[in-house]
Amino acid sequence: MFEASVGLSRSWEAFNAGEEVILNTLEKMENTPKFVLLFPTIHYKNYGGFQKLLDGVYSHLPSNVPLVGGTVGGFINPYGCFTRGVTALAAHYENMDVSIGRGDDVKKNPKKAAEEFAKTVTDGLKNTHFDNRILVSLVSGAKVFKIPFVGSKRILNIPSGPHIPLFSKLSTMLSQYGVARSVEFFNTAGNLLNDFYIVGGETADNNEVTENFQFWGKEVLANSAVGLAITTNLTPKLASATDALPTGITDMCVTKKACWDHIVCKINNKPAKQELMRILNWPETFIDERLYRRIFFYPIGYKENNSVRPHVIGAFYGDYIIFEYPIESSSIEVLSYSGTAINKSFESVIQELSKEKPLLGVGTACIASLEAIGSKVYLVWDKLKALFGNTPFVFLYMAGEDIKFPSAPPTHLNYSFNILTINPR
Repeated sequence: MFEASVGLSRSWEAFNAGEEVILNTLEKMENTPKFVLLFPTIHYKNYGGFQKLLDGVYSHLPSNVPLVGGTVGGFINPYGCFTRGVTALAAHYENMDVSIGRGDDVKKNPKKAAEEFAKTVTDGLKNTHFDNRILVSLVSGAKVFKIPFVGSKRILNIPSGPHIPLFSKLSTMLSQYGVARSVEFFNTAGNLLNDFYIVGGETADNNEVTENFQFWGKEVLANSAVGLAITTNLTPKLASATDALPTGITDMCVTKKACWDHIVCKINNKPAKQELMRILNWPETFIDERLYRRIFFYPIGYKENNSVRPHVIGAFYGDYIIFEYPIESSSIEVLSYSGTAINKSFESVIQELSKEKPLLGVGTACIASLEAIGSKVYLVWDKLKALFGNTPFVFLYMAGEDIKFPSAPPTHLNYSFNILTINPR
């Protein structure tokens, strides 16, 4: 018999929250779980720390139960919608094998981290006899550069030049504060794990983009990738849709990039920031430290495989535009993001899964959508409850979303909704 459970704690103190969330999870299960997924918000960093949170969990969870997780911007579960707290998802099923993967120093060497990650996943499943393969993948997201004597800044009014890409690369590789190299990681890991259904994304904070953490058993990590791999005779189903819509502003050509394609130096052969401000008809006064929470309503995108890939602007250094994720095309356009777009994409995912009878669900969405819809997030909860009924699920707000279908290329997304369900045979 398949059994699953979701736990929740709203306790402020880390150890108490760890105890409460795991007890709340285990009390609804007859058997010891085969795995635990754990997703807290970032505030526990200042209320005891994440090691205390894990200590609280393992004060009641057997030490041999595999656990992975990471910080998220918020989450939805059967209890409601939360931007503070911790949730856990656990399951037990006899016809299920479990492995947990890990790769370290993602920003320093994403290819090596992906190879380590894939090896730990597959090594743990060498003796499995089940055909259906599922992976929940969590990888460290971007962190705003820490600049000596200045601190974490998204806007720097400095002369443009090669020193900006050089600093960005050195910071990302040496201190691992900088752009997210998770796309490079996921492309490699996804190709090595070609026969998996994958859902996941980038661990996050409260959208300040300053810190994020991952969990692997009893360890707290800061610049790693972790994953829960499952093989089973049950049937997985994955549905996905993106939210951003075209505006018709397409007369934009990237003519110079740097820093693994995360920095756009020139658009239409002109300084990138100046040209973008001209195209959008925005005044220079619009560019300040609050920009990050304004600009995500106007992502920059490009066409890929008959769809549009939106990207949020992370920072302006001089006249250079810094993106959390790489701009992989020279032809870009301005997109729009709104509650209407969010509702349309979410409805399409729900509709695709509406005929299933899930036993468990894991979903991801862009943290920008949580900020965009605010208190209307409860409309998302209502639809998730209608889809899942009494079935345990977690829906996570992340700093970027990753999905993959078996024998298909891995895909990194922003501004998307994604839900993976495990269904009866």
